Amino acid sequence: MPAECRILRESYSPPRTVVYSFLSALQVYDIPWILTGYDDMNAVGGPNQVILFPVMEMVRNVYLGGDSGLGRACAEGVVLMSVIMVITLIQFKVRKKKV
Repeated sequence: MPAECRILRESYSPPRTVVYSFLSALQVYDIPWILTGYDDMNAVGGPNQVILFPVMEMVRNVYLGGDSGLGRACAEGVVLMSVIMVITLIQFKVRKKKV
């Protein structure tokens, strides 16, 4: 099997695709924001905020959080970055053992 085919096959393996999809879902922002009422900050996320993603929550905290909104949004951003970094590091470790 040519090396290009092997690399392509390994890059689209199901576990890796699931991890990439999960990381993308954590960072989704624009489509749910538009679908659930981007003009009213209280309506973002739909009824009872059922589709409120982490990035949308950070933006809501900036605008509606009062005096501590920006600090809370920054803290949520650091936590989100840490979660993404840990998942990415685990993915790199698994890939090194496999290849």
